[in-house]
Amino acid sequence: MKTEVMRCWELAKNLNNSEKFELSLMLMESIKTAFAASKKDDDFDVEEYERNLRSYTMDEINAMLDEAEARINAGSYVTNEDFFREWDEEIARAEQLEEEQQLEMAVAV
Repeated sequence: MKTEVMRCWELAKNLNNSEKFELSLMLMESIKTAFAASKKDDDFDVEEYERNLRSYTMDEINAMLDEAEARINAGSYVTNEDFFREWDEEIARAEQLEEEQQLEMAVAV
């Protein structure tokens, strides 16, 4: 698992913000699909779920955006920019640790 995460970080660090955003959307869709599949095994009714999907009015969308912005401002959520900034920092820390470990191994030899 740890090597898979490192591989993902290695791939993601070369992406620009737009590509990172697209990647996050793809990951979210993938997670939702996997979640729905796992729930299907637990008597999750996908057809019922799809029947309950509906279009939103502009007023509803604006209200959801206002609520989301308020939660972001209150610190309840992490913005996309903050998420990827933290991700980049974590990648940098992991790379630094890997370099230090390689240096220690080289010195030990």
